[in-house]
Amino acid sequence: MKNKFVAAILAFFLGFIGIHKFYLNRPVQGIFYLLLFWTGIPGFIALVETIMLLFMSKETFDHKYNYDTTAGVGRMLVREKQALYREKIQLERLRLKEEREKTQNRLNNKKIAVKKITGEQADTLAAWQDLLDKGIIDQYEFEEKKRVILGRDD
Repeated sequence: MKNKFVAAILAFFLGFIGIHKFYLNRPVQGIFYLLLFWTGIPGFIALVETIMLLFMSKETFDHKYNYDTTAGVGRMLVREKQALYREKIQLERLRLKEEREKTQNRLNNKKIAVKKITGEQADTLAAWQDLLDKGIIDQYEFEEKKRVILGRDD
């Protein structure tokens, strides 16, 4: 965010070469100052601009120099854009919190059926898992055997 006092100081001390124009995002004007500084005219204009900057209200300065045209809604003050961004983050946090609570409530209300398996079934599954790990059978065969061993009809 640009500061009008910094701009005024730059205009007073280095205004004859247009440094204040570059600071205020006016590079084309700054280049003209650089090209014409040898005439002395930019120095005189910079002196007048120094006085104008010092007596300009903060609102006028902000409207003129502290805006962002990438916001998609025309000229938007940087501080307004920052406020909107903060509000957007707060809304996103609220949405995530509500989503987390809904998920937690669903999990709390859902009863998960757990089927106990016997030691023999566990040993058989471990043997088939070993065959799968060695590459003797593929994942599909393992899942079929697992369904048969556990007695599921999924």
